[in-house]
Amino acid sequence: MTSTGRIETIGGPRYSEGPLADAADYIRAEADAFRRDSDPGHIHQVRVTTRRLRAVLDSLPANGETEQLRARLKSLANALGPTRDADVVNAVVAGTVGELSKGKQTALTPITSVLQFEASRLRADAAVHLRSVPFYRLLKRVRTFHPDDSGDSVPAPERADGLAYLRKLRRSYRRWKQAGTPESLHRMRISVKKLRYALAARERDGAKSGIGGTRRRLAKLQDLLGEINDLHVAAERGSGMRAEDGSSWAEKTLKSSHGLEARLDRQAQSLTGRVKKSYRRANGKKRRRAARKVLAEVR
Repeated sequence: MTSTGRIETIGGPRYSEGPLADAADYIRAEADAFRRDSDPGHIHQVRVTTRRLRAVLDSLPANGETEQLRARLKSLANALGPTRDADVVNAVVAGTVGELSKGKQTALTPITSVLQFEASRLRADAAVHLRSVPFYRLLKRVRTFHPDDSGDSVPAPERADGLAYLRKLRRSYRRWKQAGTPESLHRMRISVKKLRYALAARERDGAKSGIGGTRRRLAKLQDLLGEINDLHVAAERGSGMRAEDGSSWAEKTLKSSHGLEARLDRQAQSLTGRVKKSYRRANGKKRRRAARKVLAEVR
């Protein structure tokens, strides 16, 4: 599934027209669909929608109520994170193993079986979470939330201005160029994601802000970084499985597992070579200027 959805319309003055209620309906529909068919794509949609809702809350005047709701949405996304990660690892490893010879596929069966079991267990946990009382209470709060709600009983931290998202992306890119580590690339991906959602939340209806192209290029950069991150996570998970192993793994399985990690790492390195070009396309001077104009309106 793609990461786009009905929530894309949230932003600017439209929040007073009830888009938060639409988002709550969308989350519930995806949760119901997940409980029916266990498709991990529904979990992804729920997490994406919570991130976009948090971007909307960031664009509103901060108070205790928005902070409480934002924290609860983040808690939901974090609770579903392991399920999403396990399914990503399972899919990446399965795709890579499928390209190997029959003999190597057979040797890797213990590893793929463990990954499938782990993903299945976490999907069951997620299904329980998505029919819990706290989950439905959160959806009710999202549906009834209004920007004018007060929350003076809970102090709210001061929000950074919108331009901070641009600065964070540039800093994370420079740090990645210096360090070149999977961790620095992951932090850059988070910066891209936050900037993209911030722009979506702040864009005004009908305004010729010129950031449509910027958002599309940021989406492509985010997808590229996400694919690289998935490969790194899958390779790291394979390494962790070998480290946790006692005497249960056959020697040939250990060797094949190590070869699988190397193959995943090579795929990640191949994609990493495209990051600089994708970044320049998404964050050139013209696109930064357009994004700065939109973000400056909410300083």
